[in-house]
Amino acid sequence: MVVGVLTVHLHIPWARSLKDKRSAVQGMLMRIRQRFNVSASEVDLKGVCQEAIVAFACAARDEGEVRGLLEAVRRFLERNGELEVLSAAVDLW
Repeated sequence: MVVGVLTVHLHIPWARSLKDKRSAVQGMLMRIRQRFNVSASEVDLKGVCQEAIVAFACAARDEGEVRGLLEAVRRFLERNGELEVLSAAVDLW
C-alpha cells in the first residue's frame, strides 16, 4: 500500500477578508473531496487573508494510482479560475 500527500500553496486574489478566503477554500475542498474521494484540509496560513496551504491525502495499491490521483487534483486546482496555485509538492510513503 502507498500513501500520498499533495501539499498546495494557494493564492486567492479576490479575497478581502478571512471570511472570503474561508468561503473559497472550504467550497473548493468540498468539491475536491466529492469528485476525487480524497481527504482534504487547510493546514497552514489560516490567519492570512489571500493565501492558504491545503493538503490532500489518499492511499492505493501502487505508486502510479496515488500519483495519478493527486496529479488529477492538482490539475483541477490549476483550472479553477478563483484560485491560483503558487506551488505544489507530492510526498509518497
